[in-house]
Amino acid sequence: MKVVIVGAGISGLTAAAALHQLGHEVIIYDTRHQIGGNCSDREMDDGTRLHMYGPHIFHTANSAVWSFLQKFTTFNNYSHRVVADTALGQIPIPYNLVSEKHTRKLTDQQIIELLFVDYSAKMWGLDWKYLPKEITERVPKRRDNKDCRYFTDEFQGIPGEGYQPMFENMAEGCMVRLASGRHAWKKESCDLLVYTGLVDEFFDFSLGRLSYKTLDITVREKQMGDYFPAAVLNQCNNKMYTRKADHSWWHGHEHNNVGMVTIEHPRDWESDDVPYYPIPFGEDQVLANQYANIRVGNNVIFLGRLATYNYLDIDKAVLQALNAVKQFT
Repeated sequence: MKVVIVGAGISGLTAAAALHQLGHEVIIYDTRHQIGGNCSDREMDDGTRLHMYGPHIFHTANSAVWSFLQKFTTFNNYSHRVVADTALGQIPIPYNLVSEKHTRKLTDQQIIELLFVDYSAKMWGLDWKYLPKEITERVPKRRDNKDCRYFTDEFQGIPGEGYQPMFENMAEGCMVRLASGRHAWKKESCDLLVYTGLVDEFFDFSLGRLSYKTLDITVREKQMGDYFPAAVLNQCNNKMYTRKADHSWWHGHEHNNVGMVTIEHPRDWESDDVPYYPIPFGEDQVLANQYANIRVGNNVIFLGRLATYNYLDIDKAVLQALNAVKQFT
């Protein structure tokens, strides 16, 4: 079977690797000059790795997802920690007993006001009370222990040699056509199409255009005076940006005065921007549901954040792709 995959991000590459292992001919199209989509990273001159589109930390409780990716990389033992810069000082999040020592005992509502209200308003442009549970419940409000890890999944880490080598291993044996035109894939005949691009673009915007959030990311070299108590510092305050990240932490270089720092400024997406996040609520979700109900036949699969208009973490994107290709085993 000949398979055309539109998009070389984590969803497209997972489908490509799984289908190639089953003996199918796979061709991948992407408009960018590198594979990996928004999970792309690159090695810097000082030996550290920069996550080009912001921090991407792998974590999962799913052993099948973990086992699948282990075929293409060896993960290091990085355990993600995030500190919030708040009106009561810098505290670890999710809020826990260690955080409580720095503040005082807070109610759930006080935790929301301290950690989430300002941050979410900058991220989504909406008051916290108008956000759906899919957004407000992504991060637990409190933990009744001293565990300061951001994720508590059994399996977590970062590919030991970086994401790009992992992606290259996933694409091995497939034909990859980078820097292609947005519609170049349409000229390719195939038995199966796996689409991971903008879902409204697939249908030529026939029902209207969906909205997304994008990020303006400032990148600078780490400076001698920089101090990060954790890899990521969330700005839970009225500063204009949402978070800073010290990328030297990914592979244990945080104390070596090397690496890069990124600062993220979210804003509404425009057509020439990189789309980072769907807006899975309100009128956009209604429109996305209408696109999802259009019948396209059994030889088209929609995968990933953009094509399913769903806020997926890496492991959920991998699982979605693996489940989608099971029918071809």
